[in-house]
Amino acid sequence: MELKDILDMEEYLENRCYCPGEIYSDDGFFCQIFEATSECKVIGERNDNIYNFIAVISKPKSFKNEEPEAQILIIFRNKDLTMIEDSVRYDATNNNIKLVKEIIAGKKDKGNFDEYEKGANAKSLKEIFNIADAIMID
Repeated sequence: MELKDILDMEEYLENRCYCPGEIYSDDGFFCQIFEATSECKVIGERNDNIYNFIAVISKPKSFKNEEPEAQILIIFRNKDLTMIEDSVRYDATNNNIKLVKEIIAGKKDKGNFDEYEKGANAKSLKEIFNIADAIMID
């Protein structure tokens, strides 16, 4: 299966992301680029009064011939399941996959997601703040 096989994912990636293909981490700061033709594997989906999403594992676009690490994409859909409204990504660690499956099963409503490299996002943010006097987000 490819990402473009999910509702209007191709349109979403091209026209409704901040920049084409960008899917951000839950902190809203770091993004990776995904292509509509990226292979993906469905973890599961949930559609009830609390959540309406499909969760997949996919890999972002490769840069500098490096093999990117897999990501969990939580793809939020509108009520009538006709379009994608938003998405967020998490590292596809065993903990995060288990947590997403528990949320899908209704056993949990939230949890603590981890990273491939513990503290990597915090370290990156610290480096950015050390060289910048201000950060402006449009």
